[in-house]
Amino acid sequence: MKRILSLILLISGAFTSATYAQDHLVTHRFIRDKVTEGYFQQKAGTTIPLDDYCINATEAKTWLHLVENMLPAEPTRMPWWSELVPVPKVTPCGAYFDPACQADYESYGACGAWLYQPGFNVNFSSFNRARIGGTTNLLWIPSTALAAQYCSTPPVTQQSGLMMQSMAQLPAGDTVLKSQTFGATSIWGGALNRCGVWACDNTVGTAVWMSVSGVFTAPSAKTYYIGVGADNLFELYIDGILIAAMNDPVVASEESFLLWHILPVSLTAGSHTIELKARNTQPGPASLGCEVYSNTPVEIGNATSVDDLNILFTSQAYRGQSICRSGPITPVIRSVKATNLMPAFTATCFTSIPNFNNFSLGGFLCPGGTQTGTYTNPVSYTTISISCDWPAYLHVLVNNEIVESIMVDDTGDYYVDLSAYPQSHYEFRLEPRQS
Repeated sequence: MKRILSLILLISGAFTSATYAQDHLVTHRFIRDKVTEGYFQQKAGTTIPLDDYCINATEAKTWLHLVENMLPAEPTRMPWWSELVPVPKVTPCGAYFDPACQADYESYGACGAWLYQPGFNVNFSSFNRARIGGTTNLLWIPSTALAAQYCSTPPVTQQSGLMMQSMAQLPAGDTVLKSQTFGATSIWGGALNRCGVWACDNTVGTAVWMSVSGVFTAPSAKTYYIGVGADNLFELYIDGILIAAMNDPVVASEESFLLWHILPVSLTAGSHTIELKARNTQPGPASLGCEVYSNTPVEIGNATSVDDLNILFTSQAYRGQSICRSGPITPVIRSVKATNLMPAFTATCFTSIPNFNNFSLGGFLCPGGTQTGTYTNPVSYTTISISCDWPAYLHVLVNNEIVESIMVDDTGDYYVDLSAYPQSHYEFRLEPRQS
């Protein structure tokens, strides 16, 4: 009998990789070949024998970087090919990136986890969904008290028109009153708090898109479930195809982070790319997060800890690495006002703000509008009120020349003395600077 078993194992070692796409035991020799091909990553300091004995669960865990939840619980059991799932690979950023940290907040996931039925519209203009995991399970909500505070009105289960109709029912807007602390672990429960990531200093502002991307392995051809959330716009791509998007700042605001959206996606066996992009449209906390589950809806609904989930990819892995940025940071002035402008002698008061990132007051800014006449008061202090998310310089120009540059660090009033420049053309410009 032992000779027969050995013969079977030796023959199995000669099977092609195409055969192993189905569920079969695999040999040490085959594993070595897959490491050479780059399919598996071997752990440092380990040696895989060059023989035709089948690998067992303990050996696989010792030698390879794997999604260990997929391995057999019995250490001596030989895993099937579909149970040997490589850890996902991080795709490096391009020219623009920031250090990535945990990004959590008390309202994230307050309305729990929602499973969507197949056929949902990419832009969520139509869908059927149901809440799973219960209303008190900290795997999916920050806390029962916060769930009651931020999700007093249940989200809709069906949608056939504009998503705005369902979001209008949700309380707790994304306001500047929110504050965020970056830490090693979250004090709140919920999926987005568990895997959320953002730029560590959160100074990227509201104009750029942040993203994480990587490669994960689907063990077999079937329907997988992808959980996603972001504060507050997001786009999810699988193999370069847009799968889901809440990317309209007029329509999407809070539902993107109050709910954890679990979406069914059919995948073939093998490697797949994933990219999640997000943009925060308001000052304050920001986050993006996603997880890919190799579980059934029943298993997801019954899960009480991450150990109950077979997670093939998680954005949590990007903490301590880099999060990608769509482009350079460009400051945006949200409001500018000039006061106490009193032209001297007979003159026309020219105080203009030309095209601050397409923001312009329009026309001249003077007491009472454009005025001419004889005045005894000189031009005095001017107050420039700026709302800005980034370090910048406020340049003061008189007759098209910079006469002063003021360091701007955040929202506030900045005072400019123009008394030495009567009968002049005044301009104010904002330029980003390194903090």
